[in-house]
Amino acid sequence: MTLGATTDDDRGPISVLIVDDDANWAQLAARLLNKTEWAFEVATTTDAVEALEAVRTDPPDCVVSDFRMPGLTGIEFLREVRQDHPDLPFIIVTSKGDESIASRAIAEGVTDYLPKGHDEDHGTLLATRIRNAVQQRRTRAELEASEARYRAVVENVQHAILILVDGRIQFVNSTATDLTGLSEAALVGAGLDAFVDPAELSAVERLLDGRGDENATRDLTVQTDDGDIRECEVERVDIRYGDTEAVMLVVTDVSERRRRRRALRRERDAKEAVREILLNHSTPDGLVEAFCRHVVSGAEYDFAWIGTEVGGTDPTVVAAAGAPESYLDAIGFTEANGDDGLLDDEPGVKAIVDGLNRPIVTHVADRPDGTDRNGAGSEIGTGTGYRTGDGRENSTGRGSQDRTGNAAGNGSGVQSGAGNGSGVQSGAGNGDPASRWRRHAGDHGFAVVATVPLRYNGIDYGVLAVYASSPDAFDSHRLRTLSEVGEAAAYALSVAEYRETLMTDEPILVTLRIGDDLPGLSALQAALGPGGRIEVDRAVSLSEERDRYFGTAIDADLDGMTTAADGLVEIAVDDDAGYPNVRFALDRPSLVCTVVEVGGEFRDATIAPEWIEVRVAFPPDRPTGELLDRLRVRFDDVSLVSQWREGSDARRRTTGNDPLERLTDKQLTAVETAHEMGFFEQPREHYAEDVAEALGVSRSTFGHHLRSAHETVYESLLEGFEGP
Repeated sequence: MTLGATTDDDRGPISVLIVDDDANWAQLAARLLNKTEWAFEVATTTDAVEALEAVRTDPPDCVVSDFRMPGLTGIEFLREVRQDHPDLPFIIVTSKGDESIASRAIAEGVTDYLPKGHDEDHGTLLATRIRNAVQQRRTRAELEASEARYRAVVENVQHAILILVDGRIQFVNSTATDLTGLSEAALVGAGLDAFVDPAELSAVERLLDGRGDENATRDLTVQTDDGDIRECEVERVDIRYGDTEAVMLVVTDVSERRRRRRALRRERDAKEAVREILLNHSTPDGLVEAFCRHVVSGAEYDFAWIGTEVGGTDPTVVAAAGAPESYLDAIGFTEANGDDGLLDDEPGVKAIVDGLNRPIVTHVADRPDGTDRNGAGSEIGTGTGYRTGDGRENSTGRGSQDRTGNAAGNGSGVQSGAGNGSGVQSGAGNGDPASRWRRHAGDHGFAVVATVPLRYNGIDYGVLAVYASSPDAFDSHRLRTLSEVGEAAAYALSVAEYRETLMTDEPILVTLRIGDDLPGLSALQAALGPGGRIEVDRAVSLSEERDRYFGTAIDADLDGMTTAADGLVEIAVDDDAGYPNVRFALDRPSLVCTVVEVGGEFRDATIAPEWIEVRVAFPPDRPTGELLDRLRVRFDDVSLVSQWREGSDARRRTTGNDPLERLTDKQLTAVETAHEMGFFEQPREHYAEDVAEALGVSRSTFGHHLRSAHETVYESLLEGFEGP
């Protein structure tokens, strides 16, 4: 194989492989090509088999082959080349012109056919045929590559691209088919009326005709094939599509962007409205009424109410707004409901009774597609959203405590119906009683209800229930806004209640939960057994080093308790009275002395296997947060369960006329211990020796303290009494 070369032109030299068993003609043809004005790289060979291997290894830009060759003819050689290179320029030359040869060559896919020549004119003709064939192939390849790059760009942009010629669609990308819901076949050849809202069609057609206004943009409403309406922006760009003037429409779906913008505007307006509420209302009643009015002030929601549970009573509505308020009568908040009573599976009522950790959306009826869509998104999370009495989420919790510290029932912890576990409850009822509230809600035009906790700083202030006629009223953004309204309302209520505490002498009663392992008590907790607990209703100080606790054991392992001596002193269990009384002593620092050190008064406690709840009275002028911070210095795991202001039904009030205030600590301890042990009952549950032993003193010392206490109390009660 021999090689000759000339200078490259601007597009690069054209590589040519000349195949002819006549080596002289092959060399002549190479010299003639190199004499032309174009740049060629020419290789020659006399062996068709060798040439075929060269084409397979490093294909040239063009093959020039003789027709008649030993081994492989030109036609056979062409046939082999076309198997791997169907578009490679291939020119057949022959010393004798023959129409039958030309026909056979054309049938096999030859690029060109011409007779051999030996002068420069023939060299120029051969060079021209080679150059034209190669340029056409190069141009076609560049066009295909350009179209592939263009399509790759067009198909991967987030905009819908449509190219129109004379008002008819000639090209669409995949984003356009996704946006309209129509296939490429349905769009190509159609007009704009295939997807443009009829009300806007004439305006878009004017945009299409505005040739002098390049890059014009306007709003566009696209009606999808399944009936959805998408808000879009469309830009017109004048282009050439092939050899034809055309218009390219670039359509951007801005539905979500505009929805977020509207949602942010609503959120901003909502925050401003909340700020106005906080500025203009200072009492709890005024605040909750203002928040309810604010929630229904727009067009999204039809009805809202705020409810709570105070002092162990049934759920109570403290404010409502919107129409119709007769729904509250229907679900049992008034006597108008007749014998049905309060429907405790109604979402708002259930949220109050069971407690609520986060917003929950409940549909009144099944969705049209038979499923219950999570309209709240990632904001809702997983689980039922209801809270059990021990603060944990559970599908069958034992109830919860509100800020009154009272148990709130033993609800099931899940909404009736086929819930999907995502915080959105199904509309499928499970029997006639469970469907009554749904019938009432449907009768009042409600399709969905959202329940939102009013919770601030770990304290429950109630539940906000919001109702809407549209089943899609509560998307994630709106639900988040309602959650912020709930937090703001709870904060405002906390501030209002704190203001009221500054104007009263009534103490603040706080329920605390302690999860730490406490010396002595941890052994007792472990011995209670599953479900066991001790209700401690009194603690007295025995000395500067020790406190004694009195209580009642409930569902506890009594034998195990009496052996739980690690850290406990003088534990005793007495079930002679029909229920197990428990008393035990703890060395200080104990739970009671810690409460006293931070300014609190111990009221009672519940000891369970995994936690201890303590109810403490704090002065009304002391911020609860400050007291909690001081407790957390001693205990790592302290949480606030509830907080409320003690009312007239409080178990114990401290007044200036309290005769017990005049007793010494030892006298008060003797009286309290004797009372707890039934010393004053008839018949006595325990005698003086038992009480003295519990106090760690002699019988005579106990008698002395008790007589002194009697005298002091009688003197206080009879002070100023002149007799008949």
